[in-house]
Amino acid sequence: MENQSEQGVAKVLSQSSIFLSFCDQEGCPLPPLEAALSGNLVIGYTGQGAKEYFFQPNFQEIQNGDLQSFVRAVSQGVAEVEDGLLARNDFLAGIDALRVRYCPENELRHLLDFVKAVQPS
Repeated sequence: MENQSEQGVAKVLSQSSIFLSFCDQEGCPLPPLEAALSGNLVIGYTGQGAKEYFFQPNFQEIQNGDLQSFVRAVSQGVAEVEDGLLARNDFLAGIDALRVRYCPENELRHLLDFVKAVQPS
């Protein structure tokens, strides 16, 4: 796939149901988070950074390199999506919780707290 603009990526994610996270070395794990916020079930590796938000029912963690479990999880995920997972209250509540936790206001507050913590007295 060629490089996409932010709008192009957002469009693809909004039209998807399942996002596969293959990168275990992800240090800034925004793609799985963006996919979840777009309403996707995310299946795959957490890397180091995504461990803080990779929780069911919106995320299905697979241990790095466990391809058999990955394939089983994708098959199960497809069945769950076809069964209405993306419209379930607990799935939608998970998206709302992510939106609250990772909103721009919280990001700014965390950055300001960091600056205060590292500024010399």
